[in-house]
Amino acid sequence: MAAVAKRRSASSRNEPRSVSCISCSRTHTVPGIAQSTLCPGCGTSIVLRDFDIQRPCSLPIETRGNVVVGRAGSANSVQLSCHNLDVEGGKIAGKIRCSGDFNFEGNSHVTGGITCRHLHVQLNSDLRSIHPIVAASVYAEGTIAADIQCSGTIVIGPKGLLRGDVLARSVQITPGGSLEGSTQIVNPSHLPKGSKPTLPPALLAERGEEVPNEELAVALPPEPKKGSSIAPLPSSSDSAKQESSP
Repeated sequence: MAAVAKRRSASSRNEPRSVSCISCSRTHTVPGIAQSTLCPGCGTSIVLRDFDIQRPCSLPIETRGNVVVGRAGSANSVQLSCHNLDVEGGKIAGKIRCSGDFNFEGNSHVTGGITCRHLHVQLNSDLRSIHPIVAASVYAEGTIAADIQCSGTIVIGPKGLLRGDVLARSVQITPGGSLEGSTQIVNPSHLPKGSKPTLPPALLAERGEEVPNEELAVALPPEPKKGSSIAPLPSSSDSAKQESSP
């Protein structure tokens, strides 16, 4: 709940926001108060509501709003698609696709892969993924067990541990941190013109530097075509009722 409030206060509902289509990844601008929109490119219906999960939920979630998984909550659906994702001690699984930032606290084993803009694994947390993590920047204060493809910078904190093979523009290991795996540094000349190295926002904030609010720096692959349009998502309270009903 606190994370949802923080997100909402950080970007006023009166201000326009940029939305990335779940199906084709095309971006367009919508009013801040909008709860849904249609992609001007492919016509997909896009839900923009926030979800606050405070109990077990196995329903699929597809939104370009923000999602919070509380300490007593879990998101065990095949796929969770959203803008910003905050896991505050709860459990997640399946396929995670964030057009924004993924802030993780707790212990989880993800079986479907993770795609996000910025990944921040908190201190004393353990995030494992069978498939590679794709992100624009990564900040590992806790443990990450996964291969990582990063278009920006990976930072490993003084108590951080990264187990896996790394493909990134740069890697910074703070004294006390550990990297167990191979490292391949991408030549900046091979990246698009005008692109700049990206540091995790949490690290920029610690340094007193401005935290950018740019769109996703790594392209999200389009979702598989579906036979029907996306149905409106139930509210978190409705989800809880459906989960508890026989």
